[in-house]
Amino acid sequence: MSQENVEIVLRGVAAMNRGDPEAFSALCDPRFEMRLVGVVGEPVSYVGADGVFEFFRDMGESWAEWGFEVERARDLDQHVLITGRQRGRGRVSGVEVDSPRACVVEVRDGAVTELRYFTEPAEALKAVGLDE
Repeated sequence: MSQENVEIVLRGVAAMNRGDPEAFSALCDPRFEMRLVGVVGEPVSYVGADGVFEFFRDMGESWAEWGFEVERARDLDQHVLITGRQRGRGRVSGVEVDSPRACVVEVRDGAVTELRYFTEPAEALKAVGLDE
């Protein structure tokens, strides 16, 4: 089951990277919640299928290009820890972003139930009880 969870998460990242909210939403539980960090460090949350579509719309409005390059995906039973790099270019500012990031993704019964995004990979490790 755990390798299946990693594959589900990687399919989700691929759907995000190609800007496909339908494919991403199809992987999610109806009560799915995505918890991110906003531009000035504020918490941002998207809930359910409507939240998925709102997230993709918001990203499209803010970023001319954006994506997450997975460097490592770790199975942690019902969670998957992905670490990698967020890359993008601001739509208005043109500012390029290339920063290390991490996500902790909860998968239950074959569906993504929660995604927590961390701007500091060490914080993601700590959130799942790991030091490295």
